[in-house]
Amino acid sequence: MSVIERVRQDREDLARVLKKHAGIRRIVEDLYPDTAHFIYELLQNAEDTRAPEAAFVLSAGRLVFEHNGRTFDEADIRAITDIGEGTKAEDDEQIGRFGIGFKAVFAYTETPHIWSPSYAFEISEMVLPSEIPSNPGLGDRTRFEFPFNSGKKPQAQAFSELRDGLEEISDNTLLFLSNIEEIQWRIDGGREGRLLRIPHSDHHIEILREIDGKPTESSHFLRFTQPVDGLEHQHAAIAFELEPLSGDQQSVTRASFARQFRIVPAERGSVAVYFTAAKETSNLRFHLHAPFVPELSRSSIKDTPANEPLFGQLAGLAARSLSTIRDLGMLDRDFLEVLPNPEDEIPDRYVCIREAILGSINEQPLTPVHSGGHAPAKQLFQASAALKALLDQEDLRFLTDRDDERRDWAIGATQKNSRVDRFLRALNIEEWEAEQFVEVFEDKLDFSGRWNDETDDWDDGPDHRFLEWLRSKPNEWHRALYALLDREFQDELHRFDDLCITRISDGDYRRGKEAYFSTSETQDDLILPRVARDTYSGGGSKAEQDRARNFLESIGVREVGEFQQIEAILQQRYAEQTRVVGWKTYESDLRRFIALLEEDKNAGSLFGEYFIFQGADRQWSRPSGIYLDMPYLETDLQAYFGPLGDRATRGGLSDSYDTFDMLEQFVEFARTCGAADHLEICETGCARNPRVDYLHSA
Repeated sequence: MSVIERVRQDREDLARVLKKHAGIRRIVEDLYPDTAHFIYELLQNAEDTRAPEAAFVLSAGRLVFEHNGRTFDEADIRAITDIGEGTKAEDDEQIGRFGIGFKAVFAYTETPHIWSPSYAFEISEMVLPSEIPSNPGLGDRTRFEFPFNSGKKPQAQAFSELRDGLEEISDNTLLFLSNIEEIQWRIDGGREGRLLRIPHSDHHIEILREIDGKPTESSHFLRFTQPVDGLEHQHAAIAFELEPLSGDQQSVTRASFARQFRIVPAERGSVAVYFTAAKETSNLRFHLHAPFVPELSRSSIKDTPANEPLFGQLAGLAARSLSTIRDLGMLDRDFLEVLPNPEDEIPDRYVCIREAILGSINEQPLTPVHSGGHAPAKQLFQASAALKALLDQEDLRFLTDRDDERRDWAIGATQKNSRVDRFLRALNIEEWEAEQFVEVFEDKLDFSGRWNDETDDWDDGPDHRFLEWLRSKPNEWHRALYALLDREFQDELHRFDDLCITRISDGDYRRGKEAYFSTSETQDDLILPRVARDTYSGGGSKAEQDRARNFLESIGVREVGEFQQIEAILQQRYAEQTRVVGWKTYESDLRRFIALLEEDKNAGSLFGEYFIFQGADRQWSRPSGIYLDMPYLETDLQAYFGPLGDRATRGGLSDSYDTFDMLEQFVEFARTCGAADHLEICETGCARNPRVDYLHSA
């Protein structure tokens, strides 16, 4: 008895049951909502047989399928004529030997024909094999033929459904298969198509679609696979979609991979058990595959403990793939959009994948760094783009006192609340914004001093290391600093009033109220310290210049006016009693002094501490040391102060002023500044009174 006869004999009881209970057959035929689903059952069989090629030919009356894989054996015949045999646990090389899904063909045909180099038979009544003549012309190929004779579907409907099914075979069909590299289909009166998987490298897969011999579409994927624990011939895999940067999907060169492609988020990440499970949703932006136990219809993953290790393995694979993506130069800001963030509504069983990715990026050098390269997220800081532009890695390490480990800026999102922004916020990246930066300034430039941990003692004044760091920065850097502070602390600029943060032209620092803006004529001034001009003009954008100047004005920096210039003259020429000033220069200065006082009556106090008057003894005196009398005013003060001699607190004014052409204004100026024109009665003690003893007794 032949093998086929023996199998037929074994199946006769089953055939009688199916014939008697027609409802069982209807249940089997109706398991798959996708009317052309058995196309994938045929491809699955071809994959199991390690066939590199598979082909469909659809005509008005039949569908023919061929592959060039392993030939049929007795186990295959028994599987294809049974119901529900499914995957054999003892054979981990196969997806499944003609599981119940194959029975969907009986909605289209009553008599499938199978030719293999080893056996040729047809199936009737769903389970009964019968020998048919072999077909030597097929060579080593296996052929399935399905005549549309079931009576359940008119031939035209069968043709239409299968035509649509063949034309809708997606690129992802070949993505996770190990053996099939090419799928062809030909439709009578229609088009010919072909899908071709092209492995460009270990991870780069291209799926090329051709219609009527011409390439029409090319899909690129970055795929990572690994054997499944305990099933060494099965594999788990993830795949990221690639987009050509040039827009040319047909050209793949030897140039840098990252210059040709970028990873893009999948619109809907698929989950596959070799072929896509249509109803399974991961809500991830990349594709997954594992030899899951599926639901009977294969449209979703079964909720069973047997699948749990596979989710864990996919999580580990996803995390490990990141280092390769980094080494390919593709782990950049755009790639973070592909990764899952906490706001993605991911089904519970896929959450472990997100957690594994976040954990890996936190601990491993996988987070894109602002200055280039990658570092563990836990070692990075996050801040505004302006602060990152201002402070480099060495600055950050110095300011945060983290010299013992690498500290740098993490890359930032270009848009708030974008997928990239949400992902970065989920990482262990420490926020270090302008507020923290200013707190360092307030601490290091505190003139009240601070405790020094190194010397275990109190340091007076500002931190010298910090001042050295600040002095090392060019004027252009300070302009950017001032602009940033003006933008970030609009309502708190008073915080900087008492900080020596204003860069002077000699490189030193002053409080804002102690400094003045430079002019085109004067940029260095020992008396009126001028702000270094490039710290608020001369470069950068107009907006940056305006903000820098506004900041300096807000903390007290002023333009140099007549008041300030006269103050400078006083400090330079009249601060000491012994100094040499030519009389011509002196008269010129007097005119400016008088003019200022006429314009501002409150300016008299400015002159009180300076030696601006020449006395009758030709010595220079402050206003408080001079009295006015003839020939300038008739006050008779000479009669009082003269007899006192050396004990006099005031002296007369030199007669040299008698020729001054502004004598009247000069006299008024002298009186306003504090020169005496009358005696003032004031309260005092009596210790120096000649009759002190009498006064005490009285």
